[in-house]
Amino acid sequence: MKDIDYSYSESNLFLINGFTLLSIEMIVMICISKLLLKYEYFKHHLISIIIFVIIGISCDVILNNFDDIDTNFFIINSIRIVNTVVNSLYYCYQKYMMEVHYYPYWNIDFIQGLFLFLFANVLLIWALVDPLKENSRRSFIVSFYLYFRLYFRDI
Repeated sequence: MKDIDYSYSESNLFLINGFTLLSIEMIVMICISKLLLKYEYFKHHLISIIIFVIIGISCDVILNNFDDIDTNFFIINSIRIVNTVVNSLYYCYQKYMMEVHYYPYWNIDFIQGLFLFLFANVLLIWALVDPLKENSRRSFIVSFYLYFRLYFRDI
């Protein structure tokens, strides 16, 4: 087997610019919860959120996650930002269903959890039965095997 050079972005399970996306999601969730759920935030809440946003963006700068800026960078990050907005809306919708309509939390997430469980198992079986393993044409299969080869070498 050939040696592969691993960088932070290829060997880490977290997204590139993950701290920045978490900051954006937190800000969007605060705005949505203020509008839809009528939540009130105090000064110490806002101060801690501002500190989290500053530290998150500085962590992404320290990890050099903003080095590869090109046209794909803006397209991919705009899609990720739309994804964070949709996730924030979904979380607030769940909270609304539990607080206003008194639905139990297991009724709200059961179908999504069942779908994700079945989907993950199908992808796992697909990755395990692929005869090419690390040389597969599917990127998720390659990253699956490279992850276990990188982190579990000694086992």
